[in-house]
Amino acid sequence: MESIAQSTGHRWKILFTGFISDAEVIALMTSADVLVIPSIYEPFGIVALEGMATGVPVVASQVGGLAEVIEHDRTGIFVHPRNPESIAWGVARVLSNSDHARWLTQNAREILHKTYSWEAVAMKTVEVYKKAVG
Repeated sequence: MESIAQSTGHRWKILFTGFISDAEVIALMTSADVLVIPSIYEPFGIVALEGMATGVPVVASQVGGLAEVIEHDRTGIFVHPRNPESIAWGVARVLSNSDHARWLTQNAREILHKTYSWEAVAMKTVEVYKKAVG
C-alpha cells in the first residue's frame, strides 16, 4: 500500500501507522473528521460501532455487519463498495455539512446506547434465556 501511495504521489497524505494500541485507536478516531470503512466484506461492524462511540461520523460500504449497525443518513452514510466515486461522495457529504455530521453522530450515539450498551445487551440475553427455558 505504501508503495502504491508513493508511486501515485499521495504518500504525504496518508499515515501508515502499523500496529497501534487500543488507546491510540480511540485517540485517532476521536481526532478524525470522518471514519471511512470501504470494506468489501465485513462480518460485524465493530469498527463502525467504535467510531460511533467516539463521536466520529461514519462513511461505510453497505456490506455484511455494517448494514446491520448503520442506518443510512441517520447514523452514518452508506456508499457502494469498490466504488471510489461513491466513497468520495460519502466523505464529501459529511465534510461539507458539519450540522448534518453532528446530527449523524448524535443519532449514532443514541442508537449505540439503546442497542449495544452492557445494560441493553444484558436485557436481550435475559430474553433469549427466558425463551429458551420456556
